[in-house]
Amino acid sequence: MVKGRQGERVRLYVRGTILGYKRSKSNQYPNTSLIQIEGVNTKEEVTWYQGKRMAYIYKAKVKRDGTHYRCIWGKVIRPHGNSGVVRAKFKSNLPPKSMLVEKVQSVSDDFRSSRLCHSSRASSEMVKGRQGERVRLYVRGTILGYKRSKSNQYPNTSLIQIEGVNTKEEVTWYQGKRMAYSYKAKVKRDGTHYRCIWGKVIRPHGNSGVVRAKFKSNLPPKSMFVKKVQSVSDDFRRLYVRGTILGYKRSKSNQYPNTSLIQIEGVNTKEEVTWYQGKRMAYSYKAKVKRDGTHYRCIWGKVIRPHGNSGVVRAKFKSNLPPKSMV
Repeated sequence: MVKGRQGERVRLYVRGTILGYKRSKSNQYPNTSLIQIEGVNTKEEVTWYQGKRMAYIYKAKVKRDGTHYRCIWGKVIRPHGNSGVVRAKFKSNLPPKSMLVEKVQSVSDDFRSSRLCHSSRASSEMVKGRQGERVRLYVRGTILGYKRSKSNQYPNTSLIQIEGVNTKEEVTWYQGKRMAYSYKAKVKRDGTHYRCIWGKVIRPHGNSGVVRAKFKSNLPPKSMFVKKVQSVSDDFRRLYVRGTILGYKRSKSNQYPNTSLIQIEGVNTKEEVTWYQGKRMAYSYKAKVKRDGTHYRCIWGKVIRPHGNSGVVRAKFKSNLPPKSMV
């Protein structure tokens, strides 16, 4: 299938049919869609697709970025029943008119284009590369900080969370691979403002898919929690998690503005919160007054514990979040 003849177009995705939303006897959950993937008929066959990305493509009336086509990205989260149907969560809920329309495409890990949603080829040639088409062959990562002990910090070893890597076993493939931290400098050099610090994955750090990496020169502290590390690979994925501020922690009669309640995207159970405990959070906003060359500000915080059983977390920030940040 993939070999093909010279000049022949090949498809590296699978179509699917949107059956509806997940539902119970009395309720419907529009944030979870049921998808029948083409050629998948058993629960066992679904295993390969778990965690894979999906795309719902539709045509809009208004032209945007030179095309009428739009794309809503999602992810396969688990099987639904024994007949090969899967549950999927999308960035925004699929519209009701999408039901029983074959517009969902599950993208293979072997090839992904970087800007599928910003061109008309997303409709039918989503993964079919034409000659001269730009593709991305690397994986993004988040810089979590430096390696540290109880009392010391080691800036020559950085901790990196590679996108899509969640276990110690998955790190094995990346060991020895090169990494690049790219940033923009004020002074132009060799005809460009961009610089690059090369490094290498040396070993896993813990069991959650974090890796230790050594770079030619130590990464600057301002690089922390910035998606600028790229691990060269045959795959492309996206790497950071958004969250929604639900409000302050409260009791029957009191409110505690020093503790905020955050709903992390894709986290729906108390067990899934465990991985985020102790992780740093950032609330960014735009201010009227320019400072340090920018209007943007950032308040740093930390996940301290789960709140209830629905995946909400409690977080403490350096300064209390403003009320206007609430949903």
